[in-house]
Amino acid sequence: MAGSFRKEGNLILKHGTFLRPGMGAILVAVVVAAIAAVACGGGNTTTTNASSSVTATVSTAAETAAKNAAAISAVNILDNAGLHQFDVTLAAGTVPPTAQVTAERMQTVLLLTDWPSATLKADAQQLATKLAAMATALNTDSPNLKVAGAAAHDAHDTEHLFSTAVWNYLEGQAGVRKAPSDVTPTTR
Repeated sequence: MAGSFRKEGNLILKHGTFLRPGMGAILVAVVVAAIAAVACGGGNTTTTNASSSVTATVSTAAETAAKNAAAISAVNILDNAGLHQFDVTLAAGTVPPTAQVTAERMQTVLLLTDWPSATLKADAQQLATKLAAMATALNTDSPNLKVAGAAAHDAHDTEHLFSTAVWNYLEGQAGVRKAPSDVTPTTR
């Protein structure tokens, strides 16, 4: 039986599950109890201070990870929204049928994302304003193509700058690029 994990009494994982199903529940209970003991402390000031420090560190790390993940998701949505095509199509004199709703949805993404830095948040708000101008220019039966085209071009250019700033920030956080922990403003 070389390579088999099915020996009696063996508690090793195979394919991500315990061979004895009850052992998984026991392990989860032990981990939860350990976390609760650290979080609640026992009245010991040293233990309480240490557990508070650990909890704060874990909380900050989790918050940073969540904000970075939200930024990755949002910038990918923005990068793939089709702003380049809207810019080109409007410049050629045609109103893309989905341009207005896309601009509005990208505003929503920008305004609801919990950006990982104050600078990125401010830049996101400025890009959202430019997308609002684009959506407003298109929100008519007969849009003024010069106004709509200029708004689309401005939103498109600003999105490129914003995307670069977000990726620079994230790459700096990941250690991929030696960059400052924050970025410089990207809007004009």
